[in-house]
Amino acid sequence: MKKSGFNLFLIYFFLMPMLIIVSTKGAYSKSYAQGSSSKHKVYILAGQSNMAGVGMNHELPSELLEVQENVKIYAEGTVESSLKKVWSPLRPGFGAGSGAFGPELTFGRDIAKIYPDSQIFLIKCGWSGTSLQGDWRPPSAGGATGSLYKNLIETVEEALSKLDPGIDYEISGMCWMQGESDACNIYPANEYESNLTHFINDVRKDLNAPTMPFIIAMIDDSDAWIEHAIVRQAQINVAKNVPYVGIFDTKDFDTDGMHYFTQGILDIGSCFAEEMAKISGISPKFVYGDVNGDGVFDSIDYAEIKLYLLDITDELKYSQWRKAADVNGDGDIDTRDAALMQRKILEIIDKFPVE
Repeated sequence: MKKSGFNLFLIYFFLMPMLIIVSTKGAYSKSYAQGSSSKHKVYILAGQSNMAGVGMNHELPSELLEVQENVKIYAEGTVESSLKKVWSPLRPGFGAGSGAFGPELTFGRDIAKIYPDSQIFLIKCGWSGTSLQGDWRPPSAGGATGSLYKNLIETVEEALSKLDPGIDYEISGMCWMQGESDACNIYPANEYESNLTHFINDVRKDLNAPTMPFIIAMIDDSDAWIEHAIVRQAQINVAKNVPYVGIFDTKDFDTDGMHYFTQGILDIGSCFAEEMAKISGISPKFVYGDVNGDGVFDSIDYAEIKLYLLDITDELKYSQWRKAADVNGDGDIDTRDAALMQRKILEIIDKFPVE
């Protein structure tokens, strides 16, 4: 497949303004090949204040304000008291207050897209200002078992007991957003790797889920957490050394240095889902127009193709970008493909000729 010289000047004069277009489709989630399972999915979300979440409901786009009937949530911790310990459809409001949300919002939505034939059940325990060394301390770490470790196991067991007896479920994974409190002092920071390793092993044992995927959201490298370097490295080491553990970094997410803003929380939820999909062997599906390989076609892909046609870039990183870029199926990548991408972004066409 070759680059065509067909009217390259059109890119600059007629299509360059499209660089400023931001597509709302797929802006908050990737598209994945659908997973298959005869069982319904239970996911546990636990941690401290950034798991509780201070994303603002009033800043959400309309698509995320809707109730997600195929995702149910059972919440404990720093959450509106009326929402505690009851199964409810997922919607904004399960954060640190009724006007806030946490990573559960986009995580639940994205996981439901991966498993469209399964009911998704989220069990969330987000407690602000808590440490792994003390509050979440696992039994095998020695010393007094943390009250929140006990609460976590009890909450999961209680939540599962309240499901309809006819529901065939499996504990499919756990998301962990915690470590800031331990990064405030050298002693808990130095123990973090050992404590987190014990924590993962103990949770899997106590829930009878020995291969349960466990996803770590790394803490930010903010100066607010003076020992962040130790805790962040500990999280990396655990992901490397403990089986079935995934990890992603949050250091570039939207934050005030202590808590993530709305977009940061949305990104954390989607990254949890992305890593959960990877560790479960599910990859983003192939999408025509998606030249950066993130699973969706949007204006970012369109901009990358224009840079390629202007000879500003020679090659894109995604291994299937050439196939994805040839949206008219003629074997060339040229301004005709770019024009079709523009038309789809503007919703003039619903699909590409090659589809």
